[in-house]
Amino acid sequence: MDGLRKRGHRVLLATPRDGRIFDEATKRGIPVEAVAMRRSRWVGACLAVRRLIRREGITVVNTHSSADSWIGAIASYASGSRPLLVRTRHLSTPISGRLTSRLLYDRLPDGIVTTGDAIRSELVHRHGFRGDRIVSIPTGVDLSRFNPQTVDAGLRAEWSIPPASPVIGTVGVLRSWKGHMVLLDAARRVVRTRPDALFVIVGDGPGRALLDQRIKDLDLDGHVRMAGHRADVERAFAAFDLVVLASTGHEGVPQAILQALAMEKPVIASNVGGIPEVVRAGETGRLVPPNDPDALADAILDHLGAPADGLAMARAGRRLVERDYSLDRMLDQLEAFYERLSQMRKASR
Repeated sequence: MDGLRKRGHRVLLATPRDGRIFDEATKRGIPVEAVAMRRSRWVGACLAVRRLIRREGITVVNTHSSADSWIGAIASYASGSRPLLVRTRHLSTPISGRLTSRLLYDRLPDGIVTTGDAIRSELVHRHGFRGDRIVSIPTGVDLSRFNPQTVDAGLRAEWSIPPASPVIGTVGVLRSWKGHMVLLDAARRVVRTRPDALFVIVGDGPGRALLDQRIKDLDLDGHVRMAGHRADVERAFAAFDLVVLASTGHEGVPQAILQALAMEKPVIASNVGGIPEVVRAGETGRLVPPNDPDALADAILDHLGAPADGLAMARAGRRLVERDYSLDRMLDQLEAFYERLSQMRKASR
């Protein structure tokens, strides 16, 4: 939204007041309207969004999950002006309910944006949705922010990390399918061989208590740091020697991986979802099977034993992000897709 606004578009965010995104939009000066989207408040939410569409003359409504997709669709069709309706799908989770999926993905929206080719392929080939209205546009990276030449690694001192200790980091919401438990099991094996290795988990979420307990159970207290949520995630990447994403499923093209590659950090990740689109084995990183802590531990130890190969792949990863996954490229593609959908609607009329 910030990028589109800087290109001259007028943007408005409708979101629940208690979400972190509400506060972030306010800090950035993006106009934001509080809309409660709990199921018990759907009628009020539909009316509120319809009023916004009419009052602001909104021409595109872009939704991001099931609840707001229902609300946005009903409000758009009831508004009278019928703005373009676009659904963005970020994850490769299964779509349940044939009627529901047909409405939310094939009947109601004018188009769908997926955050990776794997998600687009699933929608087209598995579910039979119309491919001409579905486009893959991974979330772009701000290369000026994620710049290894300008971001310092000062968090190592803040985290009291010895200068010689290799730091293996991961960034993401603490939920089950992000694979943090797999990473901890792998860490137990790694520290037996490399007791100087330190693991740092950046992020917060519903799985925090379970991870804290697992760290104690595995006797990893001295080897794993829970860093919590950080707004300056680029500094976290700068402090890492290796970035790991042990996801077990549901991924599109993860932001954490693109950001890590933009920071020229070696990456090891699970071979799931859209991850292989950017972590190209032996070229921009290493891939391991999901739910396999032994394979992950072996890959980490291989890197620690010969880090030069990983650094070469990290530099190739930076070039890949510069070419295909920058914020500017994402905005170009999004503007073009909105325009194409607009022309398709005019032609159909």
